[in-house]
Amino acid sequence: MPSEFTFQNCIEDAINIVNYFKVNAWSMNVDISQIALFGHSMGGSVALKVATQLPFVKKVFVLSIWDIYKAALDRKIKGTLCNW
Repeated sequence: MPSEFTFQNCIEDAINIVNYFKVNAWSMNVDISQIALFGHSMGGSVALKVATQLPFVKKVFVLSIWDIYKAALDRKIKGTLCNW
């Protein structure tokens, strides 16, 4: 989707995408017992956080994870809007 990138709703957006597949599983031929998340860098952090909120997601793969939460706590980054 065309839009402006922000950190603010990254987790909510990912949850909405996974739930869309869950709700439309039959029409899209999706086996919800096999849903897996993959994330790279910041997406890895998002994938892990999303999996904690969606118990039906059993598999998560991350690559070169960026721990944005730790970075924010360490004040290495400023002005991010993530509240997780």
